[in-house]
Amino acid sequence: MICTLVKLLGGKRDPSRVYFELWTRQRDDGFVEIDDPDELAQVCGFWSPSRAVRSLREALSALSDLGFIRLAPKGQRKFAFALILHPHDVVQRIRHEEPRKIPSWWWALFEMRTDDIGARLRWEPPFGEFPDDL
Repeated sequence: MICTLVKLLGGKRDPSRVYFELWTRQRDDGFVEIDDPDELAQVCGFWSPSRAVRSLREALSALSDLGFIRLAPKGQRKFAFALILHPHDVVQRIRHEEPRKIPSWWWALFEMRTDDIGARLRWEPPFGEFPDDL
């Protein structure tokens, strides 16, 4: 479900494959070192030798702009580390800040799924803010 939303929010750039690949590489702490951008780009489906790493960087930037990951540099590499934030928290924050950005059909399915798996949604609006009437 989260990848579907990432694809919807990412528009033409569709960073969902990169998000999924990062998710599979993290080890329970959400932290991923991007030590070989060429290999990661190919695994994510970016095959053009002249454009693969650039496409990967665009997808990583889109994920960061959407708030699903945070990026950190190492030396000359701008995209050396990624921290994957809890997707439920990210989705709730987006819905609070920009309610129309998340389609209502997706939100309804998300609520049903979180109920099905017994997930407790943890995100709270910053102190003093109240959610808009959705």
